[in-house]
Amino acid sequence: MMISLSANEAEGRTARRQWAFLSKSSLPSDPTARKREKRGRWWLVGAYFLCPCHLPIALALGGIVFGGSALGAAITGNKIGTGVVLTILYALVLWRGFWHIRTAKRLVAAGESLVCSATGCSVEADSAGPAI
Repeated sequence: MMISLSANEAEGRTARRQWAFLSKSSLPSDPTARKREKRGRWWLVGAYFLCPCHLPIALALGGIVFGGSALGAAITGNKIGTGVVLTILYALVLWRGFWHIRTAKRLVAAGESLVCSATGCSVEADSAGPAI
């Protein structure tokens, strides 16, 4: 049995899969907002490496890199404590990344507004012009 989708349904599926913060149309033209958006993305990349699902790899690498030192002994001797610290650090870094992205979305140039719907957000020019 073959299921076919109409063109509108297929477009709706691909549009919903795209992340809002990866599309260029969702970025304000303000350079400060673009800088904050990029900073937020880098924080999220850092959170990826601190993710608890990568914890065994992070602990092994930490033990290898710091092996033979007091820090290496602390990492290998206190795996649960190190895991708790890395998990808390992950949560803080993840929060910081999303905070930067949220504040970047709030920064819009004069005459623009952020319009969000179920399919995503975009920055659009105000029809009435800039407010004075």
